Amino acid sequence: MSDSKEKSLNRKEDEKEKEKNRHRAEIPASQSDTAQGRTVSVQTIVSIILLVLVLIFALVNTQEVRINLLLLRVELPLFLVIIVSFLAGGIAALLTSWNKKRKKSKEE
Repeated sequence: MSDSKEKSLNRKEDEKEKEKNRHRAEIPASQSDTAQGRTVSVQTIVSIILLVLVLIFALVNTQEVRINLLLLRVELPLFLVIIVSFLAGGIAALLTSWNKKRKKSKEE
């Protein structure tokens, strides 16, 4: 290849690179965040909404309740019972999910 053809190709590549960089500079912040992997999943949004609703529900219910745990009787605020139950359910769901993923990765 001659030097003039090679220089011409290099100029074209440089122009393409400049055009790409110009395009990146013109992307609005919301789109550039998405391009950089900063998206929020629907599952995360639903989880946050559910958490807020449970917290509101728990904090509205402040009366004392009696809990019978086999041989043990305890009186606790209802909001504490609601929050502990919600957390126990979340932990159970996480453990189940991790177990399924672990089994699936062993099969592959």
